[in-house]
Amino acid sequence: MDWEKMWLIIGHISNILGILSVVISFLLWLSFGKLKKEIESAKIRYAEHHVKISETLQKLYNIIFINGVEDNDAISNLRQQIYSIDRNFEKLLKKEDLKCVKRLMKILEKDIDKIDLSELRKHLDFIIITFKERIYDY
Repeated sequence: MDWEKMWLIIGHISNILGILSVVISFLLWLSFGKLKKEIESAKIRYAEHHVKISETLQKLYNIIFINGVEDNDAISNLRQQIYSIDRNFEKLLKKEDLKCVKRLMKILEKDIDKIDLSELRKHLDFIIITFKERIYDY
């Protein structure tokens, strides 16, 4: 094999890889900027709404565990609130808090008569405390 041809092929491959690395770096930079904007907007939403969310969750907690779990509207409102937390603060929540939200969503997906009240209470307590303590206040 001719060494000149081999070096020429290696040169072309290195040029192509260099161009690909620039393109990939640019795409990563763009996606990082988008992620940063999403996190910043989640921080702002959290700062504006964490007290209201905590109070709403506490009211729903009281309705469910004082009036009983048969209150369909309270369960539905709780489900909506948890879905909203998941959607709005997913990128901001810590891993353990996000796991708790996901478990709570899974519990609330069941029929009302099949909901495990002790699990619901445990995870709901954790989420309420999380939002009361302003853990995500940066």
